[in-house]
Amino acid sequence: MLKKYKPKNYKKQLQEQNQSMEKLRKIIRNFSAEQWLHLIRTIDMKNLASMENYQYKGEFLVLVADTALRLSKPDLQASYPAPNSNDLKAIISLYFSYDQSPRKLIKTLGVAALPLIAAWQNRFHYPSKNVLGRIELLYSDYAEEIQDMIGVTTLDIQVIVLAIHTVYIDKEFIDFEAESLYSSEVGSLNKEKVDNFLDFFAIGINDYHAVAKSQKVYDNQIGTFNLMNRYPIIKIDESRYIIPSRQQLLESVAANLYFHILAHKQTFGRKASRKYLDEFGITLENYVVDLAKYVFKEKNVIAADDIVTNPGEDRCEVVCLHEGKNLAIEVKKLYFQRDAVSSADTEHIQESFDRHLAKGYNQVATTLKYTEGSKYGIIVIPDIMLSPSAILDYIKKDNYGSKTGLENRILVCTLSEYEQLMANDSESVFAALDIALKRTLGEGNSVSLILEDMKNSGHPIELANPYLDQIFSKKFKEQEKSLLNLK
Repeated sequence: MLKKYKPKNYKKQLQEQNQSMEKLRKIIRNFSAEQWLHLIRTIDMKNLASMENYQYKGEFLVLVADTALRLSKPDLQASYPAPNSNDLKAIISLYFSYDQSPRKLIKTLGVAALPLIAAWQNRFHYPSKNVLGRIELLYSDYAEEIQDMIGVTTLDIQVIVLAIHTVYIDKEFIDFEAESLYSSEVGSLNKEKVDNFLDFFAIGINDYHAVAKSQKVYDNQIGTFNLMNRYPIIKIDESRYIIPSRQQLLESVAANLYFHILAHKQTFGRKASRKYLDEFGITLENYVVDLAKYVFKEKNVIAADDIVTNPGEDRCEVVCLHEGKNLAIEVKKLYFQRDAVSSADTEHIQESFDRHLAKGYNQVATTLKYTEGSKYGIIVIPDIMLSPSAILDYIKKDNYGSKTGLENRILVCTLSEYEQLMANDSESVFAALDIALKRTLGEGNSVSLILEDMKNSGHPIELANPYLDQIFSKKFKEQEKSLLNLK
């Protein structure tokens, strides 16, 4: 069980927290929110992140942008000099001095528990084509809901995001105007659709500040609320917009589209949202299996029901076969309530582990028991803040599993990592799994890290999934030609 973490010298820590908060607030309020956004956009635009400059990684930029938008004075006039990179680094340093939740999670889940402090773990590390292709396959059945909710289709979302990359993110502009995205040649880029998209995914500085205040997360909580998950685009004035983090845009528009639809369904009552949850679970399972079939070919992807025939025994989704090797795959909707991770809500995390991972572990292990040859297992979970390596380390320590002797042959990976893994041929998939199973948590055994290391060492590894790219490109092949000519 996860243990409640009680810090020693509580009064001293509280005093240190307050001092850090005062320093952080002072730095933030020396400058306007717009100045902070300009600095963050400049850093993000130049892609300065490295192991040495980990503060420049996408999740840190989002953290500083969110904090600045909530704590700065909305009506402060821009003053000079503007904030610089040292100010940003100071904010990150003070954040860790202030916030106790990383320490709690380290105590309970290990050092890789929070991606903010695991330098090799980056939840934003995936090709944009993977994410855009995912939109089509996971959400095409919800076109009507998306149209009602946003005023655009799934295709429109894909095209508009690509257009934003083409005319803004890939250019050296601090901000952009909606008019720069309009096109009479591309159906998805007419004024109405672009404006609808921006109305849904953008928010003004004053409104951001006001919503945070209404949620009672204002001055004294800096790590437990991130409105940028909902609004990745900030509206500077009536005509100008700025995107502090290009990765956050993809995360909000694609990875979080599930949550947007769920919130929309909830307006129609509990029954409608429950129905959506059940339907989406099946859609997600089919999506994961389809990616495997593209790599291993359909004849080599066997339903676990055909392997585990005893109706009383657990079984996973499918088993993939390749030259005497078996890969059992299970899909789990391991969603956490908002802020469960950043607020170290160990009770909710524990409950999610018990409800999803314990069963998933048993399903994979039991299925592998009935296979011959080399055995591997994967539990695929949605993209969440917790590191899959930390989850894996925890469930092994807490003795999850059915005691089949196969527990050490099972990995946990996020949907984004799985998409990257299945961007490669069968042999490379098993080569990556072999390395991951041999590495320790301290060495970095997440699937995304393994693939990156293999690629850097000369192994022919791909990260952009060709199946998703094919789906993405086919859907708007004619529009794509026009997009490439946009100025």
